[in-house]
Amino acid sequence: MLHEKEIERVKKYYSTRIEYHKKNPCPSPSGASASSYILKRKEEEFLKAAERSGIKDFATQSLLEVGCGGGSWIAKWATL
Repeated sequence: MLHEKEIERVKKYYSTRIEYHKKNPCPSPSGASASSYILKRKEEEFLKAAERSGIKDFATQSLLEVGCGGGSWIAKWATL
């Protein structure tokens, strides 16, 4: 069946991807862990998006955060 072929294709893709990343871990210029590197990159992209939107001074802004998760970004935005 087509469905079973698709499942096998996805399994094969992800198994090779997992092996690749075991041999080639996420590069981190600062030597930090991959998760802290990813969080830093998210922050950088958020700040770029804010700047493109004309937001330069976060002290004068209001923010409504509607999402899922533990709320860690709320604390981060508060420091900006």
